[in-house]
Amino acid sequence: MIVVISSSGATLTDAQDTSTLHVAIHGGLDQIHIVEVLKQSGLGTLENGHAFLDQAGLRTLAGPMATPEWVKAVAAMADYAATKGWTNSEGALQAHLVYPAAS
Repeated sequence: MIVVISSSGATLTDAQDTSTLHVAIHGGLDQIHIVEVLKQSGLGTLENGHAFLDQAGLRTLAGPMATPEWVKAVAAMADYAATKGWTNSEGALQAHLVYPAAS
């Protein structure tokens, strides 16, 4: 699952792939703007260079893709992430930021 952050907001791609999670940054946004987009979209925040994504925010972003099976798969992903220390105190999922390669 990939959360795409750009100046126009947040979108979700590869939503059915709940075996992986990261945030792709498009448009050369700095951390201040990334935090703005995460908060405005209800997804979460940035802590120590990682995004922490709220499960409810991911469900909202997924829209009709958030079937009951998908919700269960995301909950299982969150349970696994918690065993690895990849959640914060509110249970938000830690996701690394991926920037496009410089050309």
